[in-house]
Amino acid sequence: MTALAVCHTVVCDKDPEDDNDEMSYQSSSPDELALVNAAKQIGFALESRSTDTIRVRNTIDGELQEYKTLAEFPFDSDRKRMSMIIRDNGTYFLFSKGADTVMIPRLKFGNSEEAQRRAEDTLNKFACEGLRVLCFGVKKLEDSEYEDFRIKYEEIRSSKSKGKDEELYKLYDKMEQDLKYIGISAIEDKLQDNVGDTIALLRSANINVWMLTGDKMETAIEIARSCNLFDIGMTELLFSFSDM
Repeated sequence: MTALAVCHTVVCDKDPEDDNDEMSYQSSSPDELALVNAAKQIGFALESRSTDTIRVRNTIDGELQEYKTLAEFPFDSDRKRMSMIIRDNGTYFLFSKGADTVMIPRLKFGNSEEAQRRAEDTLNKFACEGLRVLCFGVKKLEDSEYEDFRIKYEEIRSSKSKGKDEELYKLYDKMEQDLKYIGISAIEDKLQDNVGDTIALLRSANINVWMLTGDKMETAIEIARSCNLFDIGMTELLFSFSDM
């Protein structure tokens, strides 16, 4: 189920009349596009994606696995994560991925504090290299747990309450707890052509340039340097505000 944790918003495109036509993917998220392509390279190819079904092919033995998608918890700038509930041969799973700041408190690293420390060290290492990092977790749901969720989920979605979105977020948050740690991804976020030169010219014209990002502080600093927002010798004043 490797590809399931990364293919929330990816769609597939392949000519059904051409057996040799290479599968291509499209997504509004460059992170998910990179992750699904990476999963394909290690043997788990996303074969097709519909509103309620995901098919993943093990390219090593050719086995095609099908999973039923039952609910998706969308990403936004406040939640900083997204999740999906799927059914696999009658068993329910919740997969989640998101920023380390919101995922680490929700993850279980077994009984080893050392495992969590290594994960956090790895996150910081990748961030200092200017890479975009994500954490992944999964939880097996009991039948009764999923059924309780389903009833509440459908009840909220069909309601006309003004606080409908807030109720959904509370339900999502309740489900996204005690996740088993899967791993970490680190993706290079390449700048568009001439970004650095353009910012340098704007600054030389005494135009102030601000960068807004939801990345880790270390990632933001490295990207700022790579796009000429910071100069060598410039004094850096770092402010960090905790979520209210």
